[in-house]
Amino acid sequence: LEDRGIAHARIAPGDGATNVPTTDMDDVSAAREMTEHLLGLGHRDIAFIIGHPEHVSAHQRFMGFRLAMEAHGLLPPAGRVVQGAYSFESGVAAARKLLAARPRPTAIFASNDDMAAGVLLTAHDLGIAVPGELSVAGFDDSFIAGTLWPRLSTVHQPSFDLAYEATGQLLAFLKTGEVPPRLRVPHRLVVRASTGPVPA
Repeated sequence: LEDRGIAHARIAPGDGATNVPTTDMDDVSAAREMTEHLLGLGHRDIAFIIGHPEHVSAHQRFMGFRLAMEAHGLLPPAGRVVQGAYSFESGVAAARKLLAARPRPTAIFASNDDMAAGVLLTAHDLGIAVPGELSVAGFDDSFIAGTLWPRLSTVHQPSFDLAYEATGQLLAFLKTGEVPPRLRVPHRLVVRASTGPVPA
């Protein structure tokens, strides 16, 4: 698009480009807030499933998790951080590995809802009660988050607002010829039934 001189906007780009209208959300803060939610429920042994390694958001969400843990003087125990790929299947594979450990984690934070769905399925298959024995959290607040059982605690990624604001940024650019400042759209925590107090 740049080579052809076609005006466009970018949503959550992986670089700090300022030559085109850009909107994003704060993945680091969002993941930190979800981790703080789990910590507030008493969880200390929290596992994390990282998203696809080629996506910048995967690294940002893991960073937010680490920052929250470190703020409480905690580091994830060995084997509690597993690489995923933002897919349901990778969530299942990661959950099988995490839930085979003894002791197993009391909470798993997957860095998107598809992987969290894989964790829920695996927990159900193993007879592990959610959230009684295991809390599960996701990220994105995709459609599936509200249809799973139990319904998934997650971070609402404001996809509609990101697209709406990006379009507004692009229209402003077409009108003035000046690139507007990068716009950050707020996220919010959505607490549902998949997270609960740490097991006694």
